[in-house]
Amino acid sequence: MSAKRIITTAIDREIESEFRELAMKIFRKKGYYSRALEEAMLEWIKKRKSKDIVLRALSFLETGLKGKKWKFKREEAHER
Repeated sequence: MSAKRIITTAIDREIESEFRELAMKIFRKKGYYSRALEEAMLEWIKKRKSKDIVLRALSFLETGLKGKKWKFKREEAHER
């Protein structure tokens, strides 16, 4: 990972408490809270990027190929 940054934020107490307890059980070392937050943030980013890809694919399926003017010969499409 790259350089670290300190962040300050407001989170619901119950959520933070449950997150802290679970992180402590899983990591069991100094820095467990930061490591758990980093992991959660990376998973969130991954999930959002995947969702964006799916939404773009669905949009493409809805619009279809009508908007594109691709021209090719049947033989080219089935080339091996």
